[in-house]
Amino acid sequence: MRTMVAVFVLGGVSLVACREAKVSDQDIPIVRISQVEAALREPGVVLVDARKPEAYVAGHLPNAIHIYLPDIRSGDPRLARAKRIIVYAGGVRDPLGIAAAKRLVAMGYVNVQEYKGGVEEWQNTGRSLAGSLPPAQVRPDTAR
Repeated sequence: MRTMVAVFVLGGVSLVACREAKVSDQDIPIVRISQVEAALREPGVVLVDARKPEAYVAGHLPNAIHIYLPDIRSGDPRLARAKRIIVYAGGVRDPLGIAAAKRLVAMGYVNVQEYKGGVEEWQNTGRSLAGSLPPAQVRPDTAR
């Protein structure tokens, strides 16, 4: 009897998840570093850091807000007036950026893009991060 209940509950969760719009990686436009810099000067652009809170505190792109992937919600007031949303994470190999962008689109947000280079490219090209802690205060497991 317990097994049947677990299957029913899991089945119910699967059905709910299927209702969210399907979004593929190809549905998310990729922006380059120069486009991110230009966007930071445009009104209505919201830059979203989708990394863990510790990584955001250790250093993030200027003017970025933090919305960790699991915390993305429909109707977030920080995104209510956004004309364009650019999502990023740690770098090219970090899957959080594209996952967050896809989730936003699936929830109905429009004009969502991903900056695939993320914090890694930003720093490697000599650009400064906001909110950076001195290296000795950043734990190695928070780099991504």
